[in-house]
Amino acid sequence: MPLELRARLSDPRVDAAAATESQRILCIEAVAVADASTALPLNLGLVLDKSGSMQGVALDCLKQAASHIVRSLSPRDRVAVVAFNEQPELLVSSRLVADPAGIEAAVQRLEAGGGTCIDGGMELGLRELRKVLAPRFLAEQGPGLASINRVFVLTDGHNQHGQDAQCVALARQAVKEHVTFSTFGIGEKFSVDVLRDVANAGNGMLHHVASPTHINEAFQKELASVQRIGATRVRLRVCLEPGVELGTRDPVCMVSPAIVVQDIEGGAGEFYVNLGDMPSDGPAVLLCTLYLPGWEAGTRAVATVDAVYEDASGASSVEPVAVAAEWVSPYVAAPDPDIQRHIARMAIYKQRQKAIALAVTNPDMARTMLQSATELAGQAGNEELRTVLEATLTELKRDGRISDKTMIQGEVVTRTVLQ
Repeated sequence: MPLELRARLSDPRVDAAAATESQRILCIEAVAVADASTALPLNLGLVLDKSGSMQGVALDCLKQAASHIVRSLSPRDRVAVVAFNEQPELLVSSRLVADPAGIEAAVQRLEAGGGTCIDGGMELGLRELRKVLAPRFLAEQGPGLASINRVFVLTDGHNQHGQDAQCVALARQAVKEHVTFSTFGIGEKFSVDVLRDVANAGNGMLHHVASPTHINEAFQKELASVQRIGATRVRLRVCLEPGVELGTRDPVCMVSPAIVVQDIEGGAGEFYVNLGDMPSDGPAVLLCTLYLPGWEAGTRAVATVDAVYEDASGASSVEPVAVAAEWVSPYVAAPDPDIQRHIARMAIYKQRQKAIALAVTNPDMARTMLQSATELAGQAGNEELRTVLEATLTELKRDGRISDKTMIQGEVVTRTVLQ
């Protein structure tokens, strides 16, 4: 199905009398449509924590959830299963789901013990998915058959035997190979910063699994989203007209389905964003910071936006969407209310991130920023977000620190845009 693009400015009018440049936010929405007849095959990797802390109920729940995932796949899907403690173990090499019982039997033999090295598991999982990405395999499948390449990484602990930076580097490299990493953290003792950064770099989602009994629910939620993907390998291009400049600090941010500062490729006049998979259950929304020059009165082109992608019919592209602004005098501001809400959500997220970073070295400033973020959430009418931010502020004032539980809740709630 076609991928649709929409683009507009936060305020399409600009003050022609201004002597300096004017900042505008370019809002880009990308929407894909999927149905059962055009569903793409899934190339899935399960990277599962089998460290000692997973012993008992957690391991039992993990086995059940992994088995349920396998039973939920179609015969044309592929799966690989990797378990890790301080060393990775290949339980199931990448294969078509022709024998679900055999895959489930391998998962049921999983035993817990040892420490945690997340990057070791991620590296082995990515290696298995690469077998399917090889040109020979793609040629065997015939032209025009794209696949959704996804890795689920689940852990309940910290990466004490691995390197956090390597986890993020692997996810960032995977995006270039059209592989998406989504992460699942169990309980209140996992490395939320690592799983967040892996999900951000890997174009995936961060899931907080409150207890092991909710692993299956979290896996099924992510799988349902994957099965609604209508386009994959989506690569967005933005071309700016001469005189229009891209912002220099976090110039491109995704605000839906999650808040992520995007990596970009290319120069200031033409840049690219790899969006990866595009679910059909809602648009991906990006905000790009632009600076428009002080031009004379009149309507002028500002930018064009287009994209390439793959769907069930093969590679395709989207016709360029033109974006224009009108320089007027006198000027009366007319901000787009929907874009203003997106900007407010991004501001809340960034203020919380800065406050967390300052909590130890400058607690007074951290409290001020959290107070501001809490007030913004209240003004936006987002009660869940306001409550979590208020709890963070209360703990910082009372204890001089933020508990793991509140840190995790804050990260998930502020990063995820509630539907």
